[in-house]
Amino acid sequence: MSRTVRMLRRTGLLRWHVIALLGVLAAPALATAAAQDTALSGSGISKLGDDTRRLTVKAGTSDSTGAAEGRVSFAHHSPSGVSRFKGVVSCLRVAGGVAQLSGTVSEGETASGVVLTGKQFAFTIRLDGDQSFSLPRFAATVVPCSDGQPTQVALTGGRFKTR
Repeated sequence: MSRTVRMLRRTGLLRWHVIALLGVLAAPALATAAAQDTALSGSGISKLGDDTRRLTVKAGTSDSTGAAEGRVSFAHHSPSGVSRFKGVVSCLRVAGGVAQLSGTVSEGETASGVVLTGKQFAFTIRLDGDQSFSLPRFAATVVPCSDGQPTQVALTGGRFKTR
């Protein structure tokens, strides 16, 4: 046994050096664990008077960049008609009880006849406590995993879950 190990053992510091060494060796494994699969799925309904909104999501990512695959559908039934769209999710980020997702509309239009196909969308979903989701934000270009509109609607039915 080396003189350094004997000295560390005598002073009780050997244990702390071993713990520190294990922490250094475990750091890459922890970084890999942080970059593992994230999935968001479920359906939420928000009904208030004659207004009903439904958001359905099934998306997942396998790394920390947010690059994702999945599908989303949204429908808004109101006295003025029905707005609805289906889209492909390309970005998903879940942190601190909030999910942000964005992608491209594959088909859809608003109650007033505005075609949404080809536009990009973004949603924010509050996952903790009383769940809610934002109204969608549409644009020609949306920053990946950005927020939906600031307005959140509370769920009156359904649930979203993460993994």
